[in-house]
Amino acid sequence: MAERKEKLMALGAEALADLLLEKGARHQDIDDSIDRIIATADEKIKRFKAKVSGLRKMSRFVDYKHSYAFSEELGEILDELCESNADSETGLQLISSFMETDETVFECCDDSSGMIDMTYSDSAARVFAKYAADCKNKEFIETLLLRLLEKDDYGVRTGLLDSAGKFLPKKNLRHMFEFYRDKLVVLDT
Repeated sequence: MAERKEKLMALGAEALADLLLEKGARHQDIDDSIDRIIATADEKIKRFKAKVSGLRKMSRFVDYKHSYAFSEELGEILDELCESNADSETGLQLISSFMETDETVFECCDDSSGMIDMTYSDSAARVFAKYAADCKNKEFIETLLLRLLEKDDYGVRTGLLDSAGKFLPKKNLRHMFEFYRDKLVVLDT
C-alpha cells in the first residue's frame, strides 16, 4: 500500500485531480465524495440539509442486499455534518432532523441486517452526544430529547438516552424522568 501511495504522489496533484474528475463523471458516489471534500463548512451544512430532505421524500425500496451500502450512505451524511463544524445548537438541530427521518427510511428498507438501525441508534446518537456535550443550553437539549423520544416508533432513538447522563445535569434528567412518569400515569388511568 505504501508503495502505491508513493507512486500516486509522484504523479502530482494535477494528474490525480484529472483522474478523480474523470471517475466522478462516471460514478455518482465518487462525484459526491469530490464535492464533499472541496465543500466549505457552510456548503457542507447545505449538503447535509439537502440529503436529509431527500431522506424525508425517500420512496425507493432498499432491499436486504443493498442495506449495507445504504447504511454506509447514511453514515457519510453524518460524516458530512461532523465535518461542517456547526456550532452546538445548530448541530443538535441538524442531527435531530436526521433522526426524524427514521420512519420514512425504515418504511422503505429491509433492515434485517440491522445496519441501518445501528446508523440511527449508535452513529447518529454519538453525533448528538458530541454536539450536546459542547452545548451550554441544557434546556434546549432536554426539549430536543423529549421531542425525539416522544415519537420513537422504530426504537432507534433510545440510543440518545445512553449517554444523556454525560451531557445533561441531574435536574434535566430528573425533569425528563418526571415527564415520562406523568405520561405513564395518564396512560394507566
